Amino acid sequence: MSEYRLLLHIGLHKTATSSFQKNVLYALHVEGIINFLGGVRGEDSTFFYPFREVVDIDELAYGMKIERVSEIQNLLRGRLSSNKINVLSEELFTSSIHYNLEIIFSNLSRIFAFCDTKILVSLRSPVDMIFSRYVEHYPYIFYGDSDKDSFDKFANHLIENLEERGYLEFNYEKLLDKIDSFFSEKYVLLYEDLKLDKELYFKILSSLLARDADDIQRRFLSNVSNETKKTRIGASASVTPSQRILSKLKIYNMPLVRRNWLLRLVWRRVSRVLDYFRSEVFIEHVKPSKELASRLQAAVGVEDVETFSKRHNVNKNKLLCYRYAKKSS
Repeated sequence: MSEYRLLLHIGLHKTATSSFQKNVLYALHVEGIINFLGGVRGEDSTFFYPFREVVDIDELAYGMKIERVSEIQNLLRGRLSSNKINVLSEELFTSSIHYNLEIIFSNLSRIFAFCDTKILVSLRSPVDMIFSRYVEHYPYIFYGDSDKDSFDKFANHLIENLEERGYLEFNYEKLLDKIDSFFSEKYVLLYEDLKLDKELYFKILSSLLARDADDIQRRFLSNVSNETKKTRIGASASVTPSQRILSKLKIYNMPLVRRNWLLRLVWRRVSRVLDYFRSEVFIEHVKPSKELASRLQAAVGVEDVETFSKRHNVNKNKLLCYRYAKKSS
């Protein structure tokens, strides 16, 4: 067994990740109970991310030479604890909209090869996940894309192009199999259990963090972070002037900008000026119709519930009840 124990939490997005990071992981780190490597990007300007001081996620998205992997490992050894559980939490590690996940997983498995690593991944009913994910990233990515500037357009594109690499995060069967090909020990949480089976949800977290389940539950639910703004017909998102430019010019996806810290810094400064003098625009997104939701479910739902349940240690009846399956029965 390795000297270092690592819990690597990799999302998914829109599964209460921000609350977990800030209310539980960061708080336990401050109290000296765990060694948290990040990340926290709080709405109150709290930023805590030691791991990014060693390697940026944009670098993880490209092939790494063995010399660079060794360099990162040596730097990490100075930040890891041998007598506490080390935790790294980053939902972008499963953001196929932004990154090639096979490269991300490969680099992470190589970097942490010297650790006793456990993977934690949180899933959410796929149609709900897709809608929330779209609303979240609309300002940065979809606002300026005429082929995807409404949820109906995006959903139809996803249905027709599900095999595209960028949609892997919505294909749970392939996503979890991909994770299993790089990591040997994985735990799966269902977002819906946070409301419908708190006992199991916090029992899993308790075993992974070696903390009392009631304590983790109290911390987790103490404050809700980064919640989607719901409306009567769906959800709303604000689009700032800088985000409109970002999306229209597709700056967010330019490798030169993503990999160059100086260009990112310049853009952040320009964004602050633009957003200070010009007001944001609020866009309301309508929930998918029953017909579109049904088509999405048929496209992204779990095909083989029995196998999925056994392979990933998830309750079959919950997969059906929470609408993870292509068919509800």
